[in-house]
Amino acid sequence: MAIVGQRYAYRERARMLGEPVVPVIVVKEGPPRSRKVRIRHLDGEYEGFEEWVPKSRLVAPWEEVNAFCDDERRLLNAVKASGDVQGSIIYKAAEEVFGAIAELFGEELIFFGWKAIEQNLIIIKDFEKSVHKLGLGREELLSEPHAFIDRYGDYKAPFHVSERVVKDFCKRFPKEILRYIQLEENKLRQEAISASTLYEQEFAEEWLVKKKPVFALVREWCGEKALAEFNEVAELRKEIRRLQALIEATARWLKDAGHPVKASLLLKELRRATNCSEYEES
Repeated sequence: MAIVGQRYAYRERARMLGEPVVPVIVVKEGPPRSRKVRIRHLDGEYEGFEEWVPKSRLVAPWEEVNAFCDDERRLLNAVKASGDVQGSIIYKAAEEVFGAIAELFGEELIFFGWKAIEQNLIIIKDFEKSVHKLGLGREELLSEPHAFIDRYGDYKAPFHVSERVVKDFCKRFPKEILRYIQLEENKLRQEAISASTLYEQEFAEEWLVKKKPVFALVREWCGEKALAEFNEVAELRKEIRRLQALIEATARWLKDAGHPVKASLLLKELRRATNCSEYEES
């Protein structure tokens, strides 16, 4: 996109959120590798002065400067209200729930911020659409202290909002969330036993220890009833797999004993029963 002739909000220390910006106009672009532009200051003590600066210092188109500054101010307030919770057990447990919800809905609609300054904030992408898809209370979310919708339509709020949201998810989707963390735990257990190298096995064991309180908290949020039902279903599935293996072994024995027709009929009935149970479960 051509930027020569366009006005921008310029900040010398681009990453220092909240610092003042000044209007400039781009008069020339440097070579692509330089990532620099020549600007002319349009106001203040440097009005009319031209200089080469890194393109990253052009923090926003000038016509968006008010919205840009409002977003920064509200973001800083939300960050301050959050505190530093990244890496805590509750933070990691919330991340697990968000991962399960992303898998359930087929896309990542709610998460913690990716940028360093936003990592303690809960973000809902494209808020007006996602809030209904996720079944969350729009007005309740917007009423949270220091919560806001930025100029791109994304919802951002302090960390404390995430605890209420993930508990709501655990109440509405306990089976899916419990299954998500169980699969993750099973994978780590398997790697701790059968990974190809000792390093990988020890790494998986270490993660199992770290994840244990995280998984426990998610299960607590899902509730004893949901956990009991999930465990009951898991045990039933184990028993079904055991019986399937037994029937398959019996079919092989019948075939080896000279009864291939009986063996074939037995396996056919097993496949039919298996397909029915999978259909009913889905």
